[in-house]
Amino acid sequence: CDSALLLVGGKPAAHGSTGKVVGEYLRDLGRAASVAIHDRTDRSGSGEFRFVSMSLENPARCPVSAFQCGTDAVLHFVAENCTSRELRGLEVSLGIDNEVGQRVALVDTMLVGGRISGLSPGPLNIRVTLPRLGLVPGRYRLTAYAATNGVVADWIKDAAVFDVQAGDFYGTGQLPPQGKGMFLLDHRIVVNSEKTEGANSSSEFFNQC
Repeated sequence: CDSALLLVGGKPAAHGSTGKVVGEYLRDLGRAASVAIHDRTDRSGSGEFRFVSMSLENPARCPVSAFQCGTDAVLHFVAENCTSRELRGLEVSLGIDNEVGQRVALVDTMLVGGRISGLSPGPLNIRVTLPRLGLVPGRYRLTAYAATNGVVADWIKDAAVFDVQAGDFYGTGQLPPQGKGMFLLDHRIVVNSEKTEGANSSSEFFNQC
């Protein structure tokens, strides 16, 4: 389409050419993500559990400014059990969006094990490890969600951003050209002629990491 309308809080905020309005939308997302998580007022939920901050780490728990594709990436959240009792039935979910707002991945405790219980009142550390990160280089936004026993406790859209830089995912020094996909996939390619099918004259290419 040639024109677009940007709504913020249900009210018109910008109207004009699609390119101009999309640019304003992306700038608005950037402004929201630049506010510290503990200061965000555009959050919803019961408040029993709250995200406080997020930082990037390597597997040795050392802070990093960005991730490299092909290396283990750790998202470290400081959170808080805001109740005076042990927290039970906690689900934590992180939606990962690319620069244009497309949801490219979901990280969720329910996918890998279920709800978490036995969390004492006060500060909590949550570390989410993404082994051998397969996202292509670019900037990504995180939507942070938590629920206790199915009831939303804290939900912050575009809570934080992180950058993925080029790395040697394939061990060849090569990455796909920009715009050619969202993920880096391990793959294996075998080529042989029909006459030599099953013989030892095939050519084989694969990731040796």
